[in-house]
Amino acid sequence: MQEAEAIKVKVGDWTISAYYLQQESQRQILFTHRLMAEAIGRSKTTAQKFCKQNEAQLPTPIQAIVPDKPRPVALSTWEAALEFWQEQGSKGNTTASALASAATALVSRSFRHRYSLDISVLTLSLQS
Repeated sequence: MQEAEAIKVKVGDWTISAYYLQQESQRQILFTHRLMAEAIGRSKTTAQKFCKQNEAQLPTPIQAIVPDKPRPVALSTWEAALEFWQEQGSKGNTTASALASAATALVSRSFRHRYSLDISVLTLSLQS
């Protein structure tokens, strides 16, 4: 089982908590439901419901070991978090809307420069 590292990700004016996992040559930024929701001032339950209702359209969560958890947990992808933030923004959450816009700008910039969405387009600081 892979171990994910706790990180802070700078997205526009926001610094959000996430996890970083490298599998072979792929580097990923991942979120628990709690982290996805806390980034926009919502509850873990809100993110859980969104992911459950949209599981057929979202990337499959990744099981990984994270710091301070005794068992592996399901981590949602960056793409799933972005979908959640966009959906919450469409419901009037201005923080979610602004964060989704900033995150989308990073994704657009990464594809224009032919990067995959990974840590090369984000400012990170590993937590100790």
